[in-house]
Amino acid sequence: MARKLSSAVLLLGMSALACSTRHWAEVKSAEGPPPPGQRALHTGRLFVSLDRSISEIQCVRTDRYRPVCFHNLRSSLEAALSKNFWSSFPETIIGSEKDATERDYVLEVHFAFETLPPGDGPGWSAGAKAHYRLLRAGQVLHEETLASRSRADYAYGAPLGEGASDTLDAIAQHIVLRVSQVPELEPDAPRPLPAVATRPIVTTTAAAKAPSLHKSAPQVEARLATR
Repeated sequence: MARKLSSAVLLLGMSALACSTRHWAEVKSAEGPPPPGQRALHTGRLFVSLDRSISEIQCVRTDRYRPVCFHNLRSSLEAALSKNFWSSFPETIIGSEKDATERDYVLEVHFAFETLPPGDGPGWSAGAKAHYRLLRAGQVLHEETLASRSRADYAYGAPLGEGASDTLDAIAQHIVLRVSQVPELEPDAPRPLPAVATRPIVTTTAAAKAPSLHKSAPQVEARLATR
């Protein structure tokens, strides 16, 4: 019993030490509409495949400073990408190339944070580097390497989570816009529909004062009864 108790105390001590030797910075993707810009209408589904190296927690080490551990990274990046392709792709799925058919698109993404010391501003900033490529049937359609950094006015540690969130959103929105602009090379054939007959209605001052077509039945019956 004494041995088990001492092991539990040692484990708690190690956990406390681990928490005290690093900073935790939360990452959260902001809610909002897709970025503005022209888009192509794609016929295939989009599978978003994040690199295996992207985990929920990424700890960044800097000389003479305790590591900053950014948490909620993978889920935030998935959310930032999957929610903003709806205006260009019929469906967005978190998956991999093995889940896609030849008509589907696959977006492969690599992403990593970094902490940047004061230089352009009074404080620290959160930086990020990314690489992505869009494939269809194994063929690369578009590929880019990206880098971004937040404003340099954060204290070192947990406050960098806000800058990291802004940087993640900036890169995600860039990817969304560029991928959405890739031309669709296999458009669906237009489906013939029946013609629609129309008759314009000319609006005049007298017509504007006419009674509403949506009057209730009792009101209409009362008018007819007085004639």
